[in-house]
Amino acid sequence: MSRDSWARYADRGSWYYEVKIPGYKCNMNDVQAALGISQLDKIGAMLERRVRIAERYCDRLQGSPWVKLPPVRPGNTHTWHLFAVRLHLESMTIGRDQFVRALTEENIGTSVHFIPIYRHAFFADYLPPSASFPACDDYFSRCISLPVYPGMSDDDVDDAADALVKVATYYRAD
Repeated sequence: MSRDSWARYADRGSWYYEVKIPGYKCNMNDVQAALGISQLDKIGAMLERRVRIAERYCDRLQGSPWVKLPPVRPGNTHTWHLFAVRLHLESMTIGRDQFVRALTEENIGTSVHFIPIYRHAFFADYLPPSASFPACDDYFSRCISLPVYPGMSDDDVDDAADALVKVATYYRAD
């Protein structure tokens, strides 16, 4: 990847990266493995908190004209490691990237998950020039991931949801 996590998520960083060559992500060392094992005792509480955060986002944003919420299939357990929404950009005067920047100005860190594989430089040589993936392009153009982590407070969730609505309302297409 062209940018590591620190470059992408540091203060004023950008979510954008490119895959330039194939490789593996095999970077866990023994200390990281020990920390991971110690976290297993907390996994139930962390999952429960993520579920509550997702429910709060859904309660706050349900029926919003600005976003499509992530689907939840009955009978499945969702880990909510991401809370990716799709913006209804046809209702706004800005695009996804400008929306992300506006949320950053509201002190809400967001990201985009994920850049379609065919958009990475390395893979360009493996596709014919006429290759077209309209559903992927549509999803990618409107998806953003809102913050979600076990230590997130209800006020933090409310702030993120309120900022999303504030930005969308400000840039609404009349």
